Amino acid sequence: MEEIIRIDNLIAEVNNIRMLSGFHMAVNNASVQGLYIPKGSVKNALGDILRGAHLPISGDFFYRDKRITYDVFVKKIYIIEPKSKLIEDLSVANNIFVIREGFSEQILEDRSLNRQAERLFVELKVELSTLKAVKELTRFEKVLVELVKAVGLGRELIVLKDCASFLSEIELEKLGEVVNRLAEGGCSFVYMDSFIEMLNKLTRQIIWVKHGRNKWIFQDTIPQFMLETVHEFSVSPEAYESRKCVMEFNNLTTSKGQQFDLKIYEGEIINIIDCQGHYLDLIRQAVCGEIKLGNHNILLEGVPFISRNMSDTVDLGVGYINDNPTQTMLIKDMSALDNLCYIVSRKIKGFWMQKRFKNSILIRYKDKFELLDESVYIEDLSIYDRQRLVYYKWHVYKPKVIFIYRPFSSIDRDLHQLTYELITEFTKLGIAIILLTTNETDMKIDCRRYDLKTKKNPLFSKK
Repeated sequence: MEEIIRIDNLIAEVNNIRMLSGFHMAVNNASVQGLYIPKGSVKNALGDILRGAHLPISGDFFYRDKRITYDVFVKKIYIIEPKSKLIEDLSVANNIFVIREGFSEQILEDRSLNRQAERLFVELKVELSTLKAVKELTRFEKVLVELVKAVGLGRELIVLKDCASFLSEIELEKLGEVVNRLAEGGCSFVYMDSFIEMLNKLTRQIIWVKHGRNKWIFQDTIPQFMLETVHEFSVSPEAYESRKCVMEFNNLTTSKGQQFDLKIYEGEIINIIDCQGHYLDLIRQAVCGEIKLGNHNILLEGVPFISRNMSDTVDLGVGYINDNPTQTMLIKDMSALDNLCYIVSRKIKGFWMQKRFKNSILIRYKDKFELLDESVYIEDLSIYDRQRLVYYKWHVYKPKVIFIYRPFSSIDRDLHQLTYELITEFTKLGIAIILLTTNETDMKIDCRRYDLKTKKNPLFSKK
């Protein structure tokens, strides 16, 4: 195969910390390659370099065996990542053709744009309406649009970063099929992720990047020790049934008319897996008060759970942690300590008027953080302290149940271990934990486990 893109001896720093040291990568024409980068900060630094957002200290860049400058190099690459680059209010066709270099000098009718987009979609065997507004698409459909746009722009290399963090198991399989089909047509791809299990399913060649440089290259076979990451919780599932039932789902009905029942016991961990990703939305909406329920669809300690919004849910003693919570569940304008106290302040009248409450929490939790006091804000914290802050907020509040959506997505291996330890701390307080995941590669948890079946009854089947 002909080599199209090569990086040699790449050296880069972020905030005076060496992220890449002698890294190299060669990509052949019509190939699909994996980059396994366990450390999130290293992966993000490389992603920024490939998109042209971070200038490396040094490095040699080649295109078809000819040395080129860095600014020319990045124009040959298109990177797709969790945050979409598409314009939400524009149609699919407009996103593909209008938002591109040089288009300001052209005037084309929507009808002409739609015809061109449809022709491109047909050629690439992607089924999607070009008339739809991007805001009406699923995240997977947005990825397909970005793939088509990258091909239409003539980019030589398409990089797919952190796909396991926002796509379900089924969507990853579909993405792999589309990528392989495009590769057969001459496109080149690199998957860049912290989950080697996902990379192992999607590509035959994987480069392991460790300490900022290439460590190993795996071809076809991944060593078994790298795939066996199982977190164990010592209490057997049967032992929980002797404890108090804190929450119960009764005949909660999905949009397709299916029903499920589930009892949750004090201090229990349940891992609910929905590879389609659709039915977990029903659970989230029910718990967060976004849909109206019957009086006995959900019981909390034997009493009907009635919530109009997330504030009601919290006041009733039920917590929720979203995916990528360090980006979505911390208030940047508040100090780290105020973030830690924010939820529990709802429980205590006059909390903010009496310093002794905050001081008590600071004394109790300060040793659990690398940095925590009145003057510290979110931007001052490491990613690990931000993760601690998200979880310890609920530790302070001590709800009866916490629902955690994809707790191991968008994180590196160190953060993965920390998150497991934080979840374990919840169970020691008797808090029941419900893990909601769309992706088997996200987590391997030895606990009570349900596969959410979308075509068979019962909806839950115990493993």
